[in-house]
Order: sequence, then structure tokens, then C-alpha cells
Amino acid sequence: MHLTSLQPLVRTQGGFASVCVDVSRDSEDADHRLRLHWRSVADALRDDGAPETLIDQVGERIAEPTGHGGELQRIVIATPNDVLLDTVSPLTTAQADYGHFGSLPHLMPLVRGWSTMSPYVLVTVDHTGADIVSVDATGLDSERWRSEGGHDVVHKVPGGGWSHRRYQSRVEDSWARNAEQAARNLDSVVAGHVGGPVFLVGDPYARSVVQATATGRVAERLVDLGHGSRAPGSSDRHVSQLIGDQLAAARRATREHKLARLAEQRQRPGGAATRLADVVNASREAALDTLLLVDRPDSADRLWAGPIPMAIGESKQDIKALGADQAYEDRLDEVLLRALIDTDGDLELLDEPSGLLPDGVGGLLRFDPIRTHP
Repeated sequence: MHLTSLQPLVRTQGGFASVCVDVSRDSEDADHRLRLHWRSVADALRDDGAPETLIDQVGERIAEPTGHGGELQRIVIATPNDVLLDTVSPLTTAQADYGHFGSLPHLMPLVRGWSTMSPYVLVTVDHTGADIVSVDATGLDSERWRSEGGHDVVHKVPGGGWSHRRYQSRVEDSWARNAEQAARNLDSVVAGHVGGPVFLVGDPYARSVVQATATGRVAERLVDLGHGSRAPGSSDRHVSQLIGDQLAAARRATREHKLARLAEQRQRPGGAATRLADVVNASREAALDTLLLVDRPDSADRLWAGPIPMAIGESKQDIKALGADQAYEDRLDEVLLRALIDTDGDLELLDEPSGLLPDGVGGLLRFDPIRTHP
């Protein structure tokens, strides 16, 4: 999970109000439910000492329409001077309403949601062209394109004889050209889309032409799902289920690959960290390439942090020893996440404990941090 977009946020100084609120619009009493959800979150902010003006500022954002229906959560992070983040995503079962005020932003509710999502492109092809949809990582926002061929003959007809064969040849030539044009348009769409697979459905012949024509980034990411339809009003739940299964399988494969790399690289110096102390040390030195973290929303584990994200330690004295003039105790996962984002690392959340990680945390390293201090 790439988190570079959050770097400006973790490099900002605060008090931060960090909230995650159920803003679902799936029932007639949605407004009443939203008020109840926000009341509990606002009380949590007050318990942490948040100013009333800041609570009111965040509450106004939470009450604004999202533009989406269904089961949703809204995440807002703000300081007394500005709203730094305001985003909506599908409601995650592991995340209850959450409010925190403190010296560090709390980003785990956000990245926990991100860890269950993947962007993708869906292209549905037939003899006349293609419909292309690019879906963002939240699954809530999408862009749509239509690729239409400009050739005159697009339908086969029953019949026989020499003239019929010539006609059929013209038809198949049109089909091929339309599918080739769809492949070129698809390449343009994928070039502007952030990661994820390209799912292909539709007519078998048109799919075969797109597969044969696709090159580069499209060919690398293309996944053929089989039949689908461009017909107006058509809805293929089977395709939606296949996409969900494919995305979930890809996330599992990524986790398994990184755990396998951890098992392999821990055998050599500087390859991996499998204890908390080693992860903390690597974070200080910007040596952490990928943080592997067992996700524990109810964890009481703590770490210490300084004003800059890379100033982290297991005690207040550790922070002072790094030359920081301030030290804050906070959630272990939030402190590690802040440093990881600042140093452009990746995050992999694990659903359950791994025997490789006795402290519930580990990492793949860019280099051996010990060697930076001979």
C-alpha cells in the first residue's frame, strides 16, 4: 500500500482532530443515526481535550452531503487552522466510530479502509467497440469512456455462397478494426489510471483481438474474465462477483509474497526486521521499505514520538536522546505509520498473527540500519 500522498499531512504540526464516522445513507432514519454517531465521536474529542471550535469545525464537515449512497464512513483530520483531509469510503466492519485529539494525526482508520480496496479498469468489448470504466481505490468514483468503431459493416447475417463469404470477410475485418481501436483507446485510459488490474469481458472474438493487440502496461495488467454485455440496461452480477474475487485474491497473494520475502530475508543481515526494537531502529534511519503490521484496532501498545516523524522510540528518554525538545506517547501503530509515510515506505496489514512476527510487527529493509553507525 503506497502512502506517499499522505506525506504533507504527517509533516504538519498540530493538535489534530482525527475522526472516522459512519455516515451511511441506507435507511429512512439516516439523519438521526448520523447525529448519534457524531455525538459519540464529539464526546471522545472532548475527553481528549479538543477545543470546542475545532469540534464544531469537524462536525460541520461530517454533516455535509457526501454525494454517495449506501454504507459509508467519512474520515476527517483537522487542526484548529485547517481541514487537512476529508474523504469518504465504504464502511469497514472493523472500524467503529472513532475520535481522537492529540499531537499526532491518527491515520489507521484511513489506511485500514484502503487496505481492503483496489483500483481497477473494466473494459467490455463487442463487435462495435468497447465501454471502458476506470474505478478508483474506494470503488465510489469512476470515469467512463466509449470506444466506437467507424466501419460500415458490424453484423453477420445468415446465408451462403461466394458473395456471402465476401460479406462475412468484410464483417470480420470491421470487428477486428473496432477491437483494435478499443485496445488503443484502452491504452490511453490505463496510462492515466493509478495501478490495479485491467479486467476484460465481452464477445469472445473481440476479446481475443484486444488480447493480441494489447502491449506494455495494458498487456501486463490484463485479466480476461469471459463473457459480458454492452447492451443498454444490462447488469452482470457475475462479472461484479468475479472482479471482487480477483481483487481479494490479489491482495492475499501480495501479503503471502511479502511474508515469504520476510522469511527468506531474515536469514541475512540487513534484510528484514522481525522484532519491534529492530523496526523502531530501521524507522529512525529511513531503512524500512515495507512495514508488516498485525492490525489490532483495540491494541493498547504504545510508542513515543517527537516533532518530526522519524523521531520515534520505546521511551521518552529515547526521544530526548535523539535531540528532540518534545516527546509524545501515542498508539504504536500510529507512531510507526507516521514515520513510514514520511520515509516513503509501503504498508502491509495482516489480519492475524504470524509466527514470523512475535511482536506483531516487522519489516523488509532497504539496507542494514546498523551499518549507518559503524
